[in-house]
Amino acid sequence: MERIIEFRTKQKLTQKELAQRLGTYQEEISRLENEKITELTARQKFLFLRAFPGISLDWLETGKGDIFITETAPPDVPSEFAYSQGLGRNTAQAFERLCRLPQEQKDAIERIVTDERIRAIAAVLFGK
Repeated sequence: MERIIEFRTKQKLTQKELAQRLGTYQEEISRLENEKITELTARQKFLFLRAFPGISLDWLETGKGDIFITETAPPDVPSEFAYSQGLGRNTAQAFERLCRLPQEQKDAIERIVTDERIRAIAAVLFGK
């Protein structure tokens, strides 16, 4: 995928460094860049969204538009709600960080997550 090479080059990362940021292996990055892959898997999109706040899901999916978006969510969303719903403290804090993501990324995460309890909590925290 040309856009993965473009992204990595603009971020001045090696394949190994990008793999480390994403929490995957260099071989996966090499495969993405060199094989005739036309789209990222949901897992791969999630890894990019998690590792690079502000990256555009539209750009990840199509290669069109800007690589990064600038819209941000309100910074004062508490993690206590997620924690009160029975999620562990680390997961609740992760939700708080997710709430700070641009709306486009929140929408992408909602499309990826399949656990209904997590989706319900996300809907409350994301204001939907």
